[in-house]
Amino acid sequence: MRNMNADELKAFYESGLGKFACRKLRARITSFWPEIANEKIFGFGFTLPYLPLFSYGNKVIALTPENIGPVKIEDASASVIADPTSLPLGNEFFDRAIIIHGLEHVQIPEKLIEEIWRALKPDGKLLIIAPNENGVWLRKASPFYKTKAYSRLKLTEYLYFNKFFVTRFGRALFFVPTRFRIINRISEFFGRIFLRPFCGVLIIEAEKRIFAPGGRPIKIPVSIWDRLFKPKAATA
Repeated sequence: MRNMNADELKAFYESGLGKFACRKLRARITSFWPEIANEKIFGFGFTLPYLPLFSYGNKVIALTPENIGPVKIEDASASVIADPTSLPLGNEFFDRAIIIHGLEHVQIPEKLIEEIWRALKPDGKLLIIAPNENGVWLRKASPFYKTKAYSRLKLTEYLYFNKFFVTRFGRALFFVPTRFRIINRISEFFGRIFLRPFCGVLIIEAEKRIFAPGGRPIKIPVSIWDRLFKPKAATA
């Protein structure tokens, strides 16, 4: 199983297929988060093609796992190589986080999501874009070719286990990836109708939750020992 590095991903997004896929994913991301201002946002994975959506009026940073490697893109957000098990971020500092080309590049996805939970403020939002385990993109030349993939159930389990509450779910990339633009457009049209379970990526939005102890107070009965031997308070 092999994942693309930064140079390969950059080359993909500069190709005709990559530009078409990027437009489709940008539209779906915007449908989840249409208007954001005065917020702190970070991305994990290869998020530089997408973080410019939020660059105006927000503070944005990109974190890249070491196996993707460093990348330099003009007019892009700051990018930092980061260990997914120990993100270089403060506690409860960010309002939102987005993962794309990220989960498939880490050994322990649960630890990454745990770190993101730590870095988000209470009620902070997380958007995950991950390869669909049933998607046709896993079998075609693409960034997700023969990579680690996920189901909706598995992503939901990761999130609930790490104290996130799933708020919305979606899909994207309904077309069969080819180098022919007309085929991509036609297959996108029919794929939305007939091939939704075989889309390229799954999109899931979740919200950080702080769980407080629940339940009612429990009255502890007085033992016989206390009744017989515990001294009573002096009376006036």
